[in-house]
Formats: sequence, C-alpha cells, structure tokens
Amino acid sequence: MRLVRLALLLGLAALGQPAGAQAISVGLVSASEAESAAAQPVSVTPLAPGEILLEVSGEGFAYTAADSVRLQLVLIGRGTTQAEARRELERQSVRLSQALAGTGVGESDVGPPGQVSPPLGFVGNEQGTGWSADPQAQEAPQRVERRPLEIRLRDLSRLEAVRTAVETAGFEVGALTYGTANERLLVRDARRAAVMDLRARADDLAAAAGMRVLRLVRLSERVAMSDMGQVSMQRLMQQMMGLSSGSAERVERSVMLSADFALGPQ
Repeated sequence: MRLVRLALLLGLAALGQPAGAQAISVGLVSASEAESAAAQPVSVTPLAPGEILLEVSGEGFAYTAADSVRLQLVLIGRGTTQAEARRELERQSVRLSQALAGTGVGESDVGPPGQVSPPLGFVGNEQGTGWSADPQAQEAPQRVERRPLEIRLRDLSRLEAVRTAVETAGFEVGALTYGTANERLLVRDARRAAVMDLRARADDLAAAAGMRVLRLVRLSERVAMSDMGQVSMQRLMQQMMGLSSGSAERVERSVMLSADFALGPQ
C-alpha cells in the first residue's frame, strides 16, 4: 500500500485556539506504516486494514494564584587577599541579616538558590580574581568572593517591605520567582488539559478527512524535539508581541504530550 503521510505544523495562527491548550503538530499514517511504527521505542498497536493512524502532539496549560515568591541576589566580597574578601563577604552577610530583621524573614528562609534551609553562613562561595580600576593598585590582583542567595517568602504581602529593606541596605534584588504549594495538582491539571485538547483535535481532523476516531492507540509524554523547538519559538514571539498568558503573581505549568489515534470510515 502506498505510504500516505500528512504533516501539519501550526504556527502563531494557533493563538486563536481554545484557552488552556495549544496543538503542536499532527500527522496521518496509513496502515502500511504500522509495522515500522511498531519498531519505534514506544510500541504501537498494529492497525486493521482500512484504518489510518493519526499522530498528534500538543500542550496543555494550567494556572493558579502564587502563594510564595523567591528573591534572588548575590553578595560580593572583594579584597587584596582571599581572606580579606571572605571577611568582607561575612560583613555583607551580617548587614543583610540586620536588614531583614523585623520583616518576618527567618534564617531558614535565606540560603543558596533552590535550598533555603541553611542559614546565611553556609559554606560554598564562588571564588574569582578581579583587577582594581585604580592605576596605582593594578600590580596587585583583587580577590573576589561571590555568594548567590535566595530569600523565600510565604506571605506575598511582605514582598515590597522585604525588597525595600534589601535594596536600602545596598543589595540589588534580581529575579523574582513565584511558586505554589499545589505543584502536583497544577501539573495534573495541565496533563488533563493536554489530553482533552488532543482528543478534540483528533475528532476535528478525523471529520475533516471524512473519517472518525476509533480508539486511542498510544499516549506519551515523549515529544519530538522539533515540536518542542517550535513551542519555544511560539512562546518567544508571543512574549515579543505582548501576548504572553503569564502574569506577575500567577503560576503557570505546561505539559507536552503526543498521542496516536486509529481512524476509520464514518
């Protein structure tokens, strides 16, 4: 049987799709491809004569209000020796602790990025060498110690007060990362949105081809790299056009899925 394959790549025109899900690509494969498809890492149930395999990739989204935020900053100590740079770094740690006093931030809420339980005096600084801008001091290299830190707030109402206190003490606040305690539920909802979108698009494509969906053959979280790259480009272009669906205090999670459906005559 002659091989028949249809590939549709959806670009920014997909912005008009239903909220909560965005299709990436779809394809139709004849029964003659069933044997080669079964040889792929994810097995595919052989198709019956007259059936067509529909391949669909998509992405589901879920959103929730943030209930926590993490502030990123870096302490930098400089000195003519490594010991002097470390002493300056410790003085900055003390100054930061003093700035945070009374803001509701405890020692367990400040630590390395992604690990907020250790106190400020944790071990593991980044070392480096710099040069002074003073021409008279250029003969001696300047030692540099850096300490990336993360401040975690579980009360968003304290954000402005904490940020003001940190900046007033002379530190620069970097990125803000909003989070939620309901991470597992959020990912679950994103998966469900992706599955619902895959089935809806399979029904639409089957009807357009004069066929109907008979059954789900395969469902996987393994998605082609080309589809993932297309999604990243779409998101970048949406952000450039001011069409990003995210907001400052809303947490977004997305899940990409791929699925195969068996189609038959109507």
